[in-house]
Amino acid sequence: MDAFTLLDFEGASNGEMRSRVSNAAVEITRGCRLALEWEEMSARCVKEFKYLGSWIEYDGEIANEIKRKIGQATSAFSKLKPVWRSSKYSMRLKLRLLNSNVMSILLYASECWKLNTQLEKRVLAFENMCLRRILNISWQEKVTNIEVHRRTSQPLATDLLKRRRWTYLGHVLRMPEDRLPNTVYDWRPEGRRKRGRPRHTLRRQYDRDLRNAELSLQPQWEDVMAAAQLRDVWRGFVDAL
Repeated sequence: MDAFTLLDFEGASNGEMRSRVSNAAVEITRGCRLALEWEEMSARCVKEFKYLGSWIEYDGEIANEIKRKIGQATSAFSKLKPVWRSSKYSMRLKLRLLNSNVMSILLYASECWKLNTQLEKRVLAFENMCLRRILNISWQEKVTNIEVHRRTSQPLATDLLKRRRWTYLGHVLRMPEDRLPNTVYDWRPEGRRKRGRPRHTLRRQYDRDLRNAELSLQPQWEDVMAAAQLRDVWRGFVDAL
């Protein structure tokens, strides 16, 4: 497998049809041009397309998507500036508004994000900026991010991302084996990979979460798959991560 080219259909009669077919992915070899026609609609190769509010890129990277989400969340946060500056509202209410109107935009469709250290820092930087504005902490004050989270009792955005990621994995592992998400999760590429550093994948993201978890016993993937079949056990496992 040399490349993935995403297809976006032109000439669709309505937006619903366009959204249904725009998530098609066709595997092609490097340098090959593919022509596809379906019910009088032509397909063109694109590097990215928007599907259900998220942008999907041909190489599976999410750096640009996170940048867009931070921009959208920043805009929503700015619109509530009178609320953040007002003394009429309690801190509890402000944090609830932050989570419902701002963080929900940032974390929308984040269950399959594969984060490296740099992307995690960008997400945390945005969250800390919001909390400091709500607490009215000036940049001149020597207040650490740990103290900011202690004052607000706000969980780290990276912890929320990890919880969403593992909650979604539980749904996938409970699906029948013939379901597409389960098939994609268990799929392994054939042949030898190219030279160089291995690309960060969602499976490697799960492996890193397990290594960083403070568990008394490091679970194997067979144990993880067995725990996912029992919802109560899986909830406890996700909480322990």
